[in-house]
Amino acid sequence: MNHTKFAIACLLSTRGFASAQIALTPIDAGHLTSDHKSNGGVSMLDFDGDGNADILVTAGYDVSKKPERQPSRLYWGNGKGQFSLDENNTLTNAITYGSGSTWADFDNDGNLDAVISCQLGSGSVLARGLGNRRFEIIEASPVHTDKGNAFSSVFADVDSDGALDLLMCNNAYAGPDVSFLYKGDGKGGFTRITREVAERKSSTGGAYFGDLDGDGKPDLFMPNNSGKAALFRNTGDWNLVPATIAGLDLNPFPVSGSCWVDYNNDGQLDLSMACAQGGNALLFKNVGATLEPAQLGDAALFSTNAGLLQWGDLDNDGDLDCIVPNWGAGSFIYQNQGDGTFKRIALPGFTDQVFYASSCALTDYDNDGRVDVLLGQWPVRPGDGELTKLFHNDTPNPSNWVKVKLKGTTSNRAAIGARITVRATIRNSTVNQLREVNAGSGFRSQSDLTQHFGLGDAKQINEIEIRWPSGKTQLLKNQPANQIIEITEPS
Repeated sequence: MNHTKFAIACLLSTRGFASAQIALTPIDAGHLTSDHKSNGGVSMLDFDGDGNADILVTAGYDVSKKPERQPSRLYWGNGKGQFSLDENNTLTNAITYGSGSTWADFDNDGNLDAVISCQLGSGSVLARGLGNRRFEIIEASPVHTDKGNAFSSVFADVDSDGALDLLMCNNAYAGPDVSFLYKGDGKGGFTRITREVAERKSSTGGAYFGDLDGDGKPDLFMPNNSGKAALFRNTGDWNLVPATIAGLDLNPFPVSGSCWVDYNNDGQLDLSMACAQGGNALLFKNVGATLEPAQLGDAALFSTNAGLLQWGDLDNDGDLDCIVPNWGAGSFIYQNQGDGTFKRIALPGFTDQVFYASSCALTDYDNDGRVDVLLGQWPVRPGDGELTKLFHNDTPNPSNWVKVKLKGTTSNRAAIGARITVRATIRNSTVNQLREVNAGSGFRSQSDLTQHFGLGDAKQINEIEIRWPSGKTQLLKNQPANQIIEITEPS
């Protein structure tokens, strides 16, 4: 692998310490980064449970001519930065008009399963994990036989019954249409149901479930590329009630992708949005189960053409930084200043390069404690602009970290919807970091289900608190830093 290191010197933040010097290195990863087949979306997480991140690049198509179906590409990682193409895998041989992919254990058997969202009415791919790197496509499922125009998908336990449900997001960059909402039975079966959230017509891509009000029930934000985005509060028993977001109507640009994220470490999920067609990335602060526009500093000054954004603690300082992958322009990185604002930083080889970013996933693929970046591209026509980009996080003198991997028992096995709060003393102050496990990240993307926390100078975690989707809570105290902690839901 060829490494060409780029670094940026970050300014002193308002917390009075020198921020780490972030460095992302473009990686030559063989077939993964040289394959010219069109790229629909990327997922980077541990598919086979061996502790190493794997990659699925879903099939796109050349949009400048009559579409042709393509195979996806499945790569197994060895935890040392190398990825090998599995040419004979069922997922690799799924010939589709593919877009994004989403991973969860929808039949609760301990193996991760996948959905590949497919466009042009071709029927999406529902794949059951069988273990030993094998998958079975369930062709009789309505997820496949309901011929939508799916750009993305997202899992959540909407009704808190321990079984994952599924939303297929249709027509993100096409005319308005309905999305498909399915109730899961926890055994791999899905039944399409009718609710306003799915039956209202919109151009929906990167929908995202997150518990806005902290009541244990996942709420839903649905972007809309052809009209107003929509927020739905989950009041239980499949009641998803339309709600408003103060100030969102002032934004004249369509919202493409979204993420729920606690950017200011106050224990509440905030809502971030990507805007295509020249709009600014948006961030709405949770002020007690309601949302209001956040003050971003210079992050509010730069227009984007972004279908998604992603969040990760790139410098391991204890707060989340934001990546805005642009289409047809340089991408942005905003370093969290720890005071509720962000500083846009320059990163040669990333922020000054023209990408056609359609997907992005964050995972520590080589298990060195630093979050790496995978960028998928889908340009108008084939060429170097469609190559997948892999960036290794080479931040020097990295701070401490911890990764938390959950296994549900009463809750769904992959613990989708679980809340993890890590409390540690960082720079002589108690810092509480919140993550919520999700399946479907941003738009056309899936990042790791194992949650990464930067710890700055903290060598020990004071507490790890888990709120499981079942409602159970669990507390671990005095855990050493710089390790992966696997936690099973108590019976």
